[in-house]
Amino acid sequence: MSEEENINQLYIKYRNKISKIVLSYIKDPYLSEDISHEVFLKVYYNREKFMGICSLDTWVYKVTKNYCIDYLRSSHIKNVVPSEDVDLFLNQNSTPEDELMIKYDSGTTGASRCGIPIV
Repeated sequence: MSEEENINQLYIKYRNKISKIVLSYIKDPYLSEDISHEVFLKVYYNREKFMGICSLDTWVYKVTKNYCIDYLRSSHIKNVVPSEDVDLFLNQNSTPEDELMIKYDSGTTGASRCGIPIV
Protein backbone atom coordinates (compact mmCIF):
# COMPACT_ATOMS: atom_id res chain seq x y z
CA MET A 1 0.00 0.00 0.00
CA SER A 2 1.36 3.46 -0.90
CA GLU A 3 1.92 6.20 1.64
CA GLU A 4 -0.93 8.22 0.15
CA GLU A 5 -3.28 5.26 0.58
CA ASN A 6 -2.10 4.87 4.20
CA ILE A 7 -2.82 8.53 4.91
CA ASN A 8 -6.26 8.31 3.31
CA GLN A 9 -7.16 5.14 5.19
CA LEU A 10 -6.04 6.57 8.53
CA TYR A 11 -7.81 9.87 7.83
CA ILE A 12 -11.09 8.17 6.93
CA LYS A 13 -10.94 6.03 10.06
CA TYR A 14 -10.07 8.79 12.58
CA ARG A 15 -11.25 12.14 11.19
CA ASN A 16 -14.63 12.10 12.97
CA LYS A 17 -13.21 10.84 16.26
CA ILE A 18 -10.45 13.44 16.28
CA SER A 19 -12.85 16.24 15.28
CA LYS A 20 -15.31 15.39 18.07
CA ILE A 21 -12.59 15.26 20.70
CA VAL A 22 -11.06 18.55 19.55
CA LEU A 23 -14.45 20.29 19.44
CA SER A 24 -15.12 19.18 23.01
CA TYR A 25 -12.00 21.10 24.12
CA ILE A 26 -11.91 23.93 21.59
CA LYS A 27 -15.37 25.41 21.36
CA ASP A 28 -14.74 27.33 18.12
CA PRO A 29 -15.73 25.10 15.16
CA TYR A 30 -13.37 26.80 12.69
CA LEU A 31 -10.39 26.64 15.00
CA SER A 32 -11.33 23.06 15.91
CA GLU A 33 -11.15 22.08 12.27
CA ASP A 34 -7.63 23.52 11.94
CA ILE A 35 -6.48 21.84 15.12
CA SER A 36 -8.03 18.54 14.04
CA HIS A 37 -5.90 18.63 10.90
CA GLU A 38 -2.79 19.38 12.95
CA VAL A 39 -3.59 16.50 15.31
CA PHE A 40 -4.13 14.14 12.40
CA LEU A 41 -0.73 15.04 10.97
CA LYS A 42 0.86 14.56 14.38
CA VAL A 43 -0.77 11.12 14.68
CA TYR A 44 0.33 10.15 11.19
CA TYR A 45 3.94 11.31 11.48
CA ASN A 46 4.35 9.81 14.96
CA ARG A 47 2.69 6.48 14.22
CA GLU A 48 6.04 4.69 14.62
CA LYS A 49 6.03 5.80 18.28
CA PHE A 50 2.85 3.81 18.87
CA MET A 51 4.06 1.01 21.14
CA GLY A 52 0.98 -1.21 21.04
CA ILE A 53 0.57 -1.07 24.82
CA CYS A 54 -2.97 0.22 24.34
CA SER A 55 -5.29 0.15 21.35
CA LEU A 56 -4.64 2.52 18.46
CA ASP A 57 -7.96 4.24 19.23
CA THR A 58 -6.81 4.95 22.79
CA TRP A 59 -3.46 6.25 21.59
CA VAL A 60 -5.13 8.58 19.06
CA TYR A 61 -7.44 9.82 21.83
CA LYS A 62 -4.48 10.54 24.12
CA VAL A 63 -2.53 12.36 21.41
CA THR A 64 -5.60 14.44 20.55
CA LYS A 65 -6.41 15.27 24.17
CA ASN A 66 -2.81 16.22 24.98
CA TYR A 67 -2.55 18.40 21.87
CA CYS A 68 -5.74 20.26 22.83
CA ILE A 69 -4.56 20.81 26.40
CA ASP A 70 -1.20 22.08 25.17
CA TYR A 71 -2.94 24.39 22.72
CA LEU A 72 -5.23 25.80 25.40
CA ARG A 73 -2.27 26.39 27.71
CA SER A 74 -0.28 28.18 25.02
CA SER A 75 -3.25 30.25 23.83
CA HIS A 76 -3.90 31.38 27.41
CA ILE A 77 -0.38 32.75 27.60
CA LYS A 78 -0.84 34.59 24.28
CA ASN A 79 -4.02 36.29 25.52
CA VAL A 80 -2.45 37.94 28.56
CA VAL A 81 -3.23 41.66 28.61
CA PRO A 82 -0.20 43.96 28.97
CA SER A 83 -0.13 45.67 32.36
CA GLU A 84 -0.22 49.20 30.88
CA ASP A 85 -3.57 48.40 29.22
CA VAL A 86 -4.92 47.07 32.50
CA ASP A 87 -3.83 50.27 34.26
CA LEU A 88 -5.61 52.38 31.66
CA PHE A 89 -8.73 50.27 31.95
CA LEU A 90 -8.77 50.40 35.74
CA ASN A 91 -8.26 54.16 35.79
CA GLN A 92 -11.64 54.96 34.23
CA ASN A 93 -11.83 58.44 35.80
CA SER A 94 -8.96 59.67 33.65
CA THR A 95 -9.45 61.84 30.61
CA PRO A 96 -8.12 60.93 27.16
CA GLU A 97 -5.39 63.52 27.73
CA ASP A 98 -4.36 61.73 30.94
CA GLU A 99 -4.16 58.42 29.09
CA LEU A 100 -2.06 60.00 26.34
CA MET A 101 0.31 61.46 28.91
CA ILE A 102 0.69 58.03 30.51
CA LYS A 103 1.61 56.60 27.10
CA TYR A 104 4.08 59.44 26.48
CA ASP A 105 5.67 58.87 29.88
CA SER A 106 6.04 55.14 29.23
CA GLY A 107 7.43 55.71 25.72
CA THR A 108 4.79 53.62 23.97
CA THR A 109 3.60 56.22 21.49
CA GLY A 110 4.66 56.04 17.87
CA ALA A 111 6.21 59.49 18.02
CA SER A 112 8.57 58.61 20.85
CA ARG A 113 9.61 55.35 19.18
CA CYS A 114 10.48 57.18 15.95
CA GLY A 115 12.69 59.78 17.65
CA ILE A 116 10.24 62.65 17.08
CA PRO A 117 10.60 65.12 19.90
CA ILE A 118 7.53 65.45 22.07
CA VAL A 119 6.79 69.03 23.05
